[in-house]
Amino acid sequence: MTINAGAIFATSVYSFIYFLLVIIIIIPQQSKSKGYHMFKHYISAPAEKFQIKFKDSIEEITVVKLDQAPSYFKQIVDLLESKSIHLKTMNKIGFIDINGTFKNKVESLEIVAASHQVINEELLANSTELTEEALVNLKNSDGSNKRFVLCASNIFNVFDEQNEFIGSLTLNDCQHYGKSIQSIVFALINFGFTIVPDHQANECGEGFIDNYGKYLTRSEAYTIAKLSDQPFNDTYTLSGNLLDSSCIRHIAK
Repeated sequence: MTINAGAIFATSVYSFIYFLLVIIIIIPQQSKSKGYHMFKHYISAPAEKFQIKFKDSIEEITVVKLDQAPSYFKQIVDLLESKSIHLKTMNKIGFIDINGTFKNKVESLEIVAASHQVINEELLANSTELTEEALVNLKNSDGSNKRFVLCASNIFNVFDEQNEFIGSLTLNDCQHYGKSIQSIVFALINFGFTIVPDHQANECGEGFIDNYGKYLTRSEAYTIAKLSDQPFNDTYTLSGNLLDSSCIRHIAK
């Protein structure tokens, strides 16, 4: 599939400007107006830090990496290996918090304990480190497995240097276009890829994943979040009962 170069360039410029608006204006203004320091400090999702080495360039990225949904990480690996670029683990496995900051497993468990975040303590076995299993494998009051919204997700279309469509890439983070997503997108751009939000997908590719790694639209995510009885801040619900990441990230103390 070949896309007009002018269209790709125009879309790329639009996407870059949008990223800048989100990073420089929108997020800081939301923080100021909503008083983010008044919210509980929660852990959002499992993550791992990697380095990408290519020629004389080294990029560091943080990847939300869910063992129950390995296909998302495989998309990144396959994309890089198509250009003979390989990920090198930094042996830093942990989590990201609701602000997108990487925390090791010990720090993550301390955050969970301080905020009284609900986890499956039976799976910790007196460990001093938080585990993915304890974070995502929760139970309902009747003992059945709980399904809840884990974190935000963005779908992108990826093009090579000849403007040939390579495939779709789903990146997960505590919020749409968050720190983790930014680190991956800008690293891929530096290696010659063109990354464009999937405007053909529902809500322009802005959705969520549940604790099993299944992709959800904003509407589906809203329904699941409400039914799951997970901590929820309805102040941020978008028109039409669509979920915003702040609904599940910004829980009042």
